[in-house]
Amino acid sequence: MTTKNMVQNAEGVRINQGALFWAGILGPFVYVLNVILGGVITQGYSHIRNAVSELTQRGASNIVTLSAFFVVSAILMIAFGIAIMLHYRHRSRQVYAGGALIVVYGVFASLLATVFPQDPVGADSTFPGTMHLVFAGLAALVIVGSILLIGMGLRQTEERWHYFKLYSVITVIVMLIFGASTPILMMNGIELMGLFERLTQLAYLQ
Repeated sequence: MTTKNMVQNAEGVRINQGALFWAGILGPFVYVLNVILGGVITQGYSHIRNAVSELTQRGASNIVTLSAFFVVSAILMIAFGIAIMLHYRHRSRQVYAGGALIVVYGVFASLLATVFPQDPVGADSTFPGTMHLVFAGLAALVIVGSILLIGMGLRQTEERWHYFKLYSVITVIVMLIFGASTPILMMNGIELMGLFERLTQLAYLQ
């Protein structure tokens, strides 16, 4: 391979990585806009009381449309994870592993919105509904792991990311506070589950 071809190929990789990184910026916006759309078109739905998964639960009226946009968001996040893996594969094992976990999270997110929809509240449990709970729990662990790994890895790799580790730890703490509060609210009959779930999600999406 000539030097010219090597340069052209390197430029192509940089351009592709740039596009993948932009996908990571768009992914959360698509997710949030889809949740807002779901609240508008789903009769009786409340962003304060209802969980996001209820928008695509078994038998939901707008499940096809909303699931499709959730999958688009997940694919964009997968692209972002791949971009991180490509960019840091020779620079930081921690950041590379964090990118891989984002890819896993994207796969879980797409499954939650399609193959394993949530069972309606009060309805009989089904295998897909049970697996929804399992994958939701795994997705939470995966995203926490990715945030911490990338935060620690970037701090060691580049000086400009010196405070990103602290920022990442604070993000995870906020997630845990709001995430742990959700079941407590449910057990006490306080109808704020939707609000606290959204605060948890916004913590990691940002």
